[in-house]
Amino acid sequence: MIESRPGQLQPMPTDWQRALAVVAHLDDLEYGCAAAVAAWTDAGREVSYLLATRGEAGIDTIAPTECGPLREREQRASAAVVGVSAV
Repeated sequence: MIESRPGQLQPMPTDWQRALAVVAHLDDLEYGCAAAVAAWTDAGREVSYLLATRGEAGIDTIAPTECGPLREREQRASAAVVGVSAV
């Protein structure tokens, strides 16, 4: 058992094989935890992404009908870079 002080975060367990990363927006994972995801997939763990939006409102100068598919392709490509195939 790991002993900790009040308010101190516990270390990430190491006895897991699959994870689901859930975020609201495209780019949240890239700016928040992509390095950790890459380390986990490099170690043989399976990580999947679940995003609440497709990013259709993400670029002011592009119509949502065009922007959504564009941002989705970008997200899938960036996920592949860190070893995630299920988005």
